[in-house]
Amino acid sequence: MKIAILTLGTQGDVQPFAILGEALMKRGHQVTLSTAKNFSGLVESYGIDFLPVEADFYAFLNSDEGKKMMKNPFRAKKNLKTWVHPMIYNALKIFYKVSKESDRVLFHVKTMSDYFADQFPEKMIRANVVPAIEYTTEFINPVFSALPIPSFLNGLSYKLSDLGG
Repeated sequence: MKIAILTLGTQGDVQPFAILGEALMKRGHQVTLSTAKNFSGLVESYGIDFLPVEADFYAFLNSDEGKKMMKNPFRAKKNLKTWVHPMIYNALKIFYKVSKESDRVLFHVKTMSDYFADQFPEKMIRANVVPAIEYTTEFINPVFSALPIPSFLNGLSYKLSDLGG
């Protein structure tokens, strides 16, 4: 079976999918992992075919604006519009093409592949190996992880950043 894996983010968002892809390959599947080009070495170290996209979150986080956002999580929404959404839009073009050509597609929520998943409902599988964006009261939104926020505000932390349910 031809399987595409789509993910974006940091190493913590990519490596679990690379490990999953390696396991699928060992079971005889043809696997292509598509993510930011800066992860080519990581993905290829698992023996998986790599399809790069222009979405380097490390470059953003190391930029002046990214550093400002890390100091003030309330800037996240502004940066979604100016930095993150354009990266995702360009990646979506590649994700759509590889999804169309694959038998099954595993995708991380950060790829925004939900946007076109309804066009291929029989093959699209949303996989959250790192539950960082899904609303929960079990732990604080990672955007606020550096702040000393009491646990009873965990759920509210997702609403404040507008990243969760």
